[in-house]
Amino acid sequence: MPDIHPPKRAEATLGGAASHRASLYCQPFLLANSFGWYVNPPLDIDLRWDGAEVKWRSADLDPWSVLETYVNVQNFLYLAQHAPNDTRRLLNVPWLAVGPEPGIVQLWTGLFVVSEPGWCTLVRGLVNSRRDPNYDVLEGIIDTDWWLGPMVFPIQIRRTDQIIRIRKQTPIVQLQPIHRACLSDATLPDTMETKTVDDWSAEEWQRYKSSMELKENTARHGTYRAESRRIQREYLAARSPEQTGWPADIKKVL
Repeated sequence: MPDIHPPKRAEATLGGAASHRASLYCQPFLLANSFGWYVNPPLDIDLRWDGAEVKWRSADLDPWSVLETYVNVQNFLYLAQHAPNDTRRLLNVPWLAVGPEPGIVQLWTGLFVVSEPGWCTLVRGLVNSRRDPNYDVLEGIIDTDWWLGPMVFPIQIRRTDQIIRIRKQTPIVQLQPIHRACLSDATLPDTMETKTVDDWSAEEWQRYKSSMELKENTARHGTYRAESRRIQREYLAARSPEQTGWPADIKKVL
């Protein structure tokens, strides 16, 4: 939709909010932060829940109204200008809607998301970022490889009689690509295989030794990060172009 912030690649250093040491050396933290894209809300709103009703307003001085469903007429007309006639009955997409459960509000991002075959989209709160204690973003995985509709997400309001301020300039959710193989029973069995340390093989002990010596044998910080980057470069370089969207090891899982 027009007049919304386009998705932006998530930032490893959280826009400078991460600590200096973590920004330089903590590769697991940095990878998690940068995995996906930031998405901003499409409009400025305030929300408030009294335990029974959710009320909203679009500006600080506007009166509060009970939220049921809010459809922006201008956006409806914009969609109608481009949609085929047999689709126009399906264009009444709300920007905001109150859920049937207490304190649930559904927001539309203003986006329609399409992914490559075999890839879904995880919609979640911002990774490792300070969150508003008054609400939580409820996470969901959407089959964006076949389902084409408005990218919506719900929030759960946690505190009553507190004003929740949602602003267009501040990202509110993070989109992350998830391959279908990650969701299969082969990848996620009901029980995870485990064994005790006394069952470790010589290969596993050598792998443990090499991992721990990576830090022990150098006085420099960031050795894990450097090794992680090296392995990632070698992994990508060894893959053929046709494997770009579907690695061979994932295909085996399917």
